[in-house]
Amino acid sequence: PARVISTSGALANQACELAGWPKNCLRDLSFLPPPVIPQKSHSSGAVAVFLKIQHAAELARREAANGIQAFSFFPGFTRTPLTEKLNFTEMCAHMTQRPCPYTADQAVSVALFVALHTARSGGCFSRALGCKEQEVGMNGFTEAMRPELFQRSLEWSRLI
Repeated sequence: PARVISTSGALANQACELAGWPKNCLRDLSFLPPPVIPQKSHSSGAVAVFLKIQHAAELARREAANGIQAFSFFPGFTRTPLTEKLNFTEMCAHMTQRPCPYTADQAVSVALFVALHTARSGGCFSRALGCKEQEVGMNGFTEAMRPELFQRSLEWSRLI
């Protein structure tokens, strides 16, 4: 089967909080698409990560009959050129992930697991959990909202 693998992150579990929005802010789609707020480093990033996970889950549902599977994965806190200026000692002190941070090779292992093994299509898998499926905080969002979100995301990206 064809597989679509979307890189996501644990920030999705705190999307509303990190954007400075009310708890369960995604119970409807009124906050979407999120505005970019330059002073808040995670203002739209966490929401975008959450939306990517939901988009992959909906793609998996829509395309199952065509043999297409879609997954999301959390690579874990990873040392990359984008994260090299962060204080790893301070950030890793609050994380259960070991080692912390991961190297890029360690982080990509979950993508390879999803690509090469049997995994539930539509699921979100975490490197920090040993490539097991990760429960995603829904921030008020429900699975029944995925078709509308999928359609809107195509419109926002001008794909339709």
